[in-house]
Amino acid sequence: MAIQYRFNARTNDGRDISAVYTPDTFIPASNPDLYVIPGMPDFGCNSCRGFHFLKWSTMDVIQYNDSVTGGGLSYGFPRGAFQQLGSYNAQDMGSGHGTLDVSDTSPPRPVVLATTMEQSSHVSWGFQAGATFEQLFKAAATGRPTELGVRMGNNQNPFSMMLRIYNNDQLLFERNYTGLTQRTSDWAVVFDLGGLNAAVQAGSWVRLSLTPDTLIGIEPIFSQDPNIPQGELPGYGKMAARFYMNGLFPA
Repeated sequence: MAIQYRFNARTNDGRDISAVYTPDTFIPASNPDLYVIPGMPDFGCNSCRGFHFLKWSTMDVIQYNDSVTGGGLSYGFPRGAFQQLGSYNAQDMGSGHGTLDVSDTSPPRPVVLATTMEQSSHVSWGFQAGATFEQLFKAAATGRPTELGVRMGNNQNPFSMMLRIYNNDQLLFERNYTGLTQRTSDWAVVFDLGGLNAAVQAGSWVRLSLTPDTLIGIEPIFSQDPNIPQGELPGYGKMAARFYMNGLFPA
């Protein structure tokens, strides 16, 4: 994981300061229980206030208060790290307001947002033409959805399906797929989600809406999982789909 910390600030006397660091430059400073732990990308200070750049005999230090929590934080860097800040090398290099942003510059890695593929009912229910089945699930990871697979089909006869994907009830993706057939390795119909550029956050709710153009079969799952609740298949009743959604993180 390649994390970058980017500090941007403007001092009270109007000087702009910007610096980029990686986690291996962080070392304990004052208040060692309150400094950023290397490799924690979920940290952020949206409005750092009262920050100070200090030149200590053993290290360079950023100190500031988080305007949201009010907590005082210190960041220690190897001695000389602040040389890129120009001529402001006095004991106290200024105070003002700033932001500390964290970004993950690692190559995207695969994540599984949800899956019920390890389950099987060995049952096929009729999914009527024009009917809509909706599957809700809580995202198990943060990522940009890239592929959806659903255990359903039409005996390898091609069919079409309208797919809509919502995240917290906001429409993210809509496409009508044609010429769909099952993958023989697991008999899933696979939807390439190319063009879906938004990421979903772990713990957020994703809703899949599926509408076929002809009668097909779909495998129901009957487990009671609060993170993947059952939906209603018209003409049959409550079921969850046998499906998976894969993605990439960072998006």
